[in-house]
Amino acid sequence: MASGRRTLVDRLLLHWCQQSAPGEESVAAREPLRTDPRLADELARIGRSLDRLLRRWSNGVLSGDVQLADFRLPAFPLAKEIFAAGPLPSSFFWGRFDVFERADGGLAVLEYNCDKPAGQREIWAGEALGPRRDNPNRGARSRFRRALVSAWRDHGGRVGAAARVPRLAILADPAHREEFRLAYLFGREATALGWPWEVVGPDNLVVDSGVPTAYGEPIDVVLREYPAEYLHELPAAPALWTATLEGRLLWLNDPRAVVAQAKSAFAHLRVLAEERRWLTRAEAALVRAVVPPTGLASSPGWLARARARPEDYVLKPVLGRYSDNVRVGALCTAEQWRRGLDEAAASPEDWVIQTYVPPRRSWLPHAGRSAPPDAPATSTGVSISRTESLPGSVHAFSPRRSPRTAGSGGRRSSRAAPGPSRRWCWSPPACRWERAASVIAGGRSPIGRLSRATPTCGPTGSPTSRWRPSA
Repeated sequence: MASGRRTLVDRLLLHWCQQSAPGEESVAAREPLRTDPRLADELARIGRSLDRLLRRWSNGVLSGDVQLADFRLPAFPLAKEIFAAGPLPSSFFWGRFDVFERADGGLAVLEYNCDKPAGQREIWAGEALGPRRDNPNRGARSRFRRALVSAWRDHGGRVGAAARVPRLAILADPAHREEFRLAYLFGREATALGWPWEVVGPDNLVVDSGVPTAYGEPIDVVLREYPAEYLHELPAAPALWTATLEGRLLWLNDPRAVVAQAKSAFAHLRVLAEERRWLTRAEAALVRAVVPPTGLASSPGWLARARARPEDYVLKPVLGRYSDNVRVGALCTAEQWRRGLDEAAASPEDWVIQTYVPPRRSWLPHAGRSAPPDAPATSTGVSISRTESLPGSVHAFSPRRSPRTAGSGGRRSSRAAPGPSRRWCWSPPACRWERAASVIAGGRSPIGRLSRATPTCGPTGSPTSRWRPSA
C-alpha cells in the first residue's frame, strides 16, 4: 500500500474509533463518488416530506386517531408502557431513509431508520476529509451539536431546567463493538459543548431515589444507541421510563420513535394511500410514487402472491435490524423462500412483504481499482458512504453540474462529461445490501455494521454486482 494511502487509512481507523483488521485498506476508495444535483435535490425533498409525514402519522397512531386504529403497534417487552405515553413531544432526533434509484427511473424508499443512529461516523469523517462548499456533509458535526442543544432547550423549557448544563449518558451495549466505539465519537461532540458525559451500558443506568444516575452522578439526557425493543434488558428500565414521564430524563431518540421504524409503517401508509384515507392528496401521491407496494403477511393475498412469484417480493421482519432474516425471493433457493414464508405464516403480524423493485446499475468507486476511462473527473466533496460493494468506504459526494478536477478552482476538467446514454452518478447508499461484502475480521468490515447485515439468501457478491436487489 502506498504511504499516502496508508496514512489515510490510519487516520480513518484511529481518528474515527474503528478497529484495525485484515483488509483494512478497503476503508477508502480511490475514486470519488458524485451525484447529479437534481438527484440530490430530489433525495432531500423526498426525505423531508416523508419525515414530516411519518412524524405526523406516528403522533396520530400514538394519540389514538380513530382513522389509524387499524395499525398494530409493534409488540415487544415494555411496548405497552412506552406507547401509553402518547404522542412524541418533539421531532425525531435521528433519521435515515433507505433509498435507491429504480432501474426504470425515479426513486424507491424501502424503510425508515429513526430509532437509533445510523451513519454518523461516515457523515462526520466525510465532512472532515472534504470541508468544501460542495460537500453535502459540510457542517454536519456542528448541526449535530446544535440539535443536542436545541433538544435540551426544548425539554428544559418544559421542565424548568433549560439554563442548566445537562449531564449526558450515551447508552450502548458494551458487547456491540461498533456502537461502543461510536459512543466515544458522540462524547467528543458533548465535550465541545461543555457537557459532562459518560458511556453507559444496561447495568450502569439506574434510578436512585427517583433520580436517573450513572456511576453515582445524576443524568439528564440519554443519547440512545440501544434498540427500543431491547430496552427491557436494562434492569432499571421501568423506573427510567417513569422518570422520563415525570420530566426528569430526556431520551434521544425517544423510544416511541420505533413506531415509524417498524417496517409495518410503510405497509400502513400504502393502505392509507390506496384507500384515500387520512393522508392529504400530496402525501398519498408521494407514498404511491416512492414507497414500493408493501403489506403485512397477515393481509389478504400477500403470502399467496409471494409463494407464486418469489422473484417479485422481499420478506422482512417488522422489527428487523441489520438485515437480519431479510429474504429476497430472487436470490433465495426454493427451499429458503419456502421456509421464510412458512415462518411468516406462523406469525403474520410480525412480517411484511414488499414488492421487489430492481435498482439501476451504477459504477461505484472501489479501493482496489480506478474509475473507468469515461467516468467523471474527481470532484472535491467527500463523504463516507455505505455501499454494497464496499461497506463504509470513503467516497466523494459532490453535486456538481459539470465535471471538475479537485483543486481546479472552477476550471472545467479536460475529461469530457459522460453522454446521456451513460450517466455516472451517485447510487444512493440505501440498499440494505450495503454491508454484505467485505466481511472480514470475524464478521466486521473496517467501517460498517456487523456481519449479521449479510442477507439471509444469496451471495455477498462482488464490487460490480450492482444488480442485486434491495431488501
